[in-house]
Amino acid sequence: MTQDVVIVGAGQAGGELAVQLRYQGYAGDITLIGDEPNLPYKRSRLSSSYLAGTHRPQQLLIHPKSRYDSLKIGVMKGAQVMSIDRQAKRITFAMGSSLPYDKLVLATGAYPRPLSLQETAAPNVYSLRTMHSVNQLRAKLQPGQRIAIIGGSYAALEAAAVANQAGLAVTVIDAMPGLLTTVTGEFIADYLTKLHRSNGVDIRLGVEVAGLKHHETNTTLILSDGSRLEADLVVVDLEQVANTQLAEESGIECDNGILTDNDAVTSDPDILAIGGCARASDARYDSHSRRESRPNAIEEAKAVAAAICGKAYSNQAIPVFCLEQFGTRLQTVGIWQTCDETVVRGQPGSNQFTVFYLRDSQVIAADCVNEPDGTVLAKQLIRSHVKVSAKQLADERIEVTKLAQSAA
Repeated sequence: MTQDVVIVGAGQAGGELAVQLRYQGYAGDITLIGDEPNLPYKRSRLSSSYLAGTHRPQQLLIHPKSRYDSLKIGVMKGAQVMSIDRQAKRITFAMGSSLPYDKLVLATGAYPRPLSLQETAAPNVYSLRTMHSVNQLRAKLQPGQRIAIIGGSYAALEAAAVANQAGLAVTVIDAMPGLLTTVTGEFIADYLTKLHRSNGVDIRLGVEVAGLKHHETNTTLILSDGSRLEADLVVVDLEQVANTQLAEESGIECDNGILTDNDAVTSDPDILAIGGCARASDARYDSHSRRESRPNAIEEAKAVAAAICGKAYSNQAIPVFCLEQFGTRLQTVGIWQTCDETVVRGQPGSNQFTVFYLRDSQVIAADCVNEPDGTVLAKQLIRSHVKVSAKQLADERIEVTKLAQSAA
């Protein structure tokens, strides 16, 4: 007897999971549900190459329509799921209809925390969350205009770089005393701040937006330090919040994300969660963590597809995050937050270096700046569990591969 899988959320994780289920031999019905009018697309590209105009909408698609059709995957676009009846194993849509499931996968992603001001609903205020909003913003990027970006997220910084290179006067406003304080270490945060400032981006830290006053063609931002900023365009992209509303309202356990075990199973054995909405257990870090990136979503989709198909698949993938701006490529490997020591290898002044994060003298994460082989080497060290000293890691005369091999 075949079972029906329903996937709520048509982002990277949901779109990839639907296809991976078929690739791994799943014969039951698969329904993929998204609340946007588009097929699943690579949201991570919106604030960079897509905003810059180097990618067209079709190039952002995770899979073309023909693939979903050939694999007999039902795709529901522009559909909003309002509730989950766990006892009846059925979801209900905003239009009133419902759909049964045997296995339900929540891939609802994350969204930027909204600015707590009523004045954000204006024609020249944009989000980086959807293709529709970025389409509107992209059409307005004209040299000489002034753009204010509220929030210092990775996506916000990518958009700042794109706007700067398009000839706009860019100001980034972040209420925190430093950029990216919750997502990366202090050294990399300072490096990126200097990178932006050296390219002409005005970064204002420790300042909140207290109000927005809209005029016919521009907006005045009233800041908490008493200053005012004039802008033709305003972008709001604050910290990402896991989209857990459906799960919470149905009684599934959540805490800064939908809590899952290492196999993506939630507190309900018939409901799984993957992607940016999930906070997965990870024995390597002895914690639950959210892994909001495209590579992680793909690996999670493969693992969950195998689990649903009854196949063994150990998801040992190390989380990877990527960022590109001003010709600088940053690749983050692993989760750094539980580190007790930081080591810099290379010369930051040369814009090619690696920051290693250690816990109990073992490498648990690394930030690689313009290091083509950096992620491969960092993964070797993380997987090896070898104990290394800060002096060894910092010494460029000692090859990283030899440090990893010394675990034997």
